Amino acid sequence: MCMRYCVYLHGFLSSGQSHKAQWFLAQVTQENSSKKGSKIEEGGEKIIFQHWLTPTYPLLSPQESLAAIEKVFLPLLNQPDVQVMLAGSSMGGFYAQYLGQKYRCPYVMINPALNPIPLFEKNKGEHKSSATGEKFCIDNVYIDQLKPLFFNENNPLDLSVPALLLLDEADELIDIPFALNAYQPTALMESSNIQVVTYPEGNHAFQHLDEAWPVIKEFGRLYLR
Repeated sequence: MCMRYCVYLHGFLSSGQSHKAQWFLAQVTQENSSKKGSKIEEGGEKIIFQHWLTPTYPLLSPQESLAAIEKVFLPLLNQPDVQVMLAGSSMGGFYAQYLGQKYRCPYVMINPALNPIPLFEKNKGEHKSSATGEKFCIDNVYIDQLKPLFFNENNPLDLSVPALLLLDEADELIDIPFALNAYQPTALMESSNIQVVTYPEGNHAFQHLDEAWPVIKEFGRLYLR
């Protein structure tokens, strides 16, 4: 039997113990417990995610972040009986996009920071994560490491890779027009695997987990066979 995983990537200055990470983990655990061994598991409504992983990755540099994520993600991706989806919030959404595109893996972005450099430019200096206690510095080297991870006209998104973009319209932190411009025009493409869902109001913490969860599960059902 094929095992289906989701690797969830937390936001900046957060951890795998964040509210959203643990909320998703609780949903998967509860739903799988109720379905396991029942007829529903054998019929049309299969268990979508057998495993939902919430790793904590370091913030010392983008290279360190990606290396730690890939250490969790790649061993799963390379197993023939395993299918993997990526999901991420805020900066985790930025990394989910990059890795999803790189490895042609379905990915979900929740209020993603797809244009993070202006935010980092405003917050240069020494920082300490309240979630993990990790200390690091945002400087020009840090920012320069992010630049090759962007997608633009010279490095366009591969629109054949399934992607789901979830946005709270009143997010006060991320560049919402940037995210919409990258993904929303693809809704006009009949063959597109891109889905964009926006929710009124809300904020950067994302206030629509309950409404978005069925959408995420349907996305997983479609692209994790």
